[in-house]
Amino acid sequence: MADLRDEPRFDEHGRRVLYIRPWMTVTASLVVLALIAGVAAVAVVNAQWFSPEQRVRDYLDAIAHGQVRAAIAMEERDDAGESDAADDADETDADPLLVDAALPAGSRIRDIRIGAVSQHVGREWDEATVKVAYALGGETVHTEVRLRSPRFDKPRVLLDSWQVTEPLRGQISVSTAIGFDIHELPGAPVQVNGVDVDLENGAPRSFAVMPGRYEASWAGDRWQTAGPVWTYMSDTLGDRSLLLQAQATDDLAAQIDPVADARIAACLHTSDPWPNRGDCLMPGLPARTGPVSWSLGSRQPAQVSIQPDGAFEWRVEGVAVATYDVTDRSGATSSQQRESTIVLRGSGSFDGDTVTVTVDE
Repeated sequence: MADLRDEPRFDEHGRRVLYIRPWMTVTASLVVLALIAGVAAVAVVNAQWFSPEQRVRDYLDAIAHGQVRAAIAMEERDDAGESDAADDADETDADPLLVDAALPAGSRIRDIRIGAVSQHVGREWDEATVKVAYALGGETVHTEVRLRSPRFDKPRVLLDSWQVTEPLRGQISVSTAIGFDIHELPGAPVQVNGVDVDLENGAPRSFAVMPGRYEASWAGDRWQTAGPVWTYMSDTLGDRSLLLQAQATDDLAAQIDPVADARIAACLHTSDPWPNRGDCLMPGLPARTGPVSWSLGSRQPAQVSIQPDGAFEWRVEGVAVATYDVTDRSGATSSQQRESTIVLRGSGSFDGDTVTVTVDE
């Protein structure tokens, strides 16, 4: 005989009445308990591993370890599932400094601290602002990171998915001095933190960067180089500039030194107490000074200013020592010394392996 409890039953409104068997009561109780435990577990996991503060810590930890691409992956993505900064290949071309190699050891943030968290629950999004601090360049930087997580369509079974909506991104501008077009010069390209960048025909160019220390340089050629010059990008406030100016290499200075030394020796080869000629700017000695023996006390390295088209100007300063006899009223003679500054100026040019150095008359 069939069990009447297996037959469907309906109430007076035509709604099906469920017959609860004893084993179903036990099963339902276990399911309810499992659901409660599951919800509690999700809440605990969200709080421990998927909270906004944990997301921000992961974000800053990635930057602190030079993992730029990993940090970008934590930033908000568009509807197509791509980062707002575009895909890897296009972004590397447009923003060559948003790569791991652009944050080598010694240029990164450190000593990360997570501060207060404020959250707002909306209809479609949960939003959060996390205050943070980190060390960079001997100073403590205080800023904040903004995030949001969708209220619906959460991945991984209701686990929160916080994404950084305002990335810690700044801009540095790299440029060259007027008339100094690295793009047209031979040698290696400009580098920022060891990464090649193109200044596009010498024009200033801005690059997006993560917080860190950025150093620009140009290896140049045998006669000239530029940098290094550096700056800190601490957060998203303001831009930073790096200006590259041409500098003489040791090889170019070595071409100037013998010319300058020969002319200084000629200037000092005199017994005149007033040897101030056009090419040797030397102050004279007091009146009625007798014959003088001049010698070079010291000389500074040549100061060289690179001009466009391979031209340069140079300047050398030194200390000339005058030794002379002085006779007092009693007729006694004594030897005295006096120091004077000697200044020499000149110009020159280089073309390939040939360097020409001249002294201004």
